[in-house]
Amino acid sequence: NTGNVATIFYSWLYDFGYIGVGVLAAVVSVIGEICYKIAKQRSGFQIMKLVYSYIGALIALSFFSNRFFENLNVNFVYMIVFWIVLKCILFRREKNK
Repeated sequence: NTGNVATIFYSWLYDFGYIGVGVLAAVVSVIGEICYKIAKQRSGFQIMKLVYSYIGALIALSFFSNRFFENLNVNFVYMIVFWIVLKCILFRREKNK
């Protein structure tokens, strides 16, 4: 009995059974690992580092809630586009004339 706190595994177990827990945990791991590898390769301010930090926070908080895949939605895509626009505005380089 976990009271009002359910981990990410509760909904996976309820929906997909024990096999689904293993498969979906592997999917989350692969997503996190790919984001980490891409973010680690590039230096400086990159959008992928922000994406990895968002994914990392979702993974860390997934032990207290079941909202990992629910937070990867259209709003996440809007947030990435907003970050790209901010990067273009804040970090643009002036051309020498």
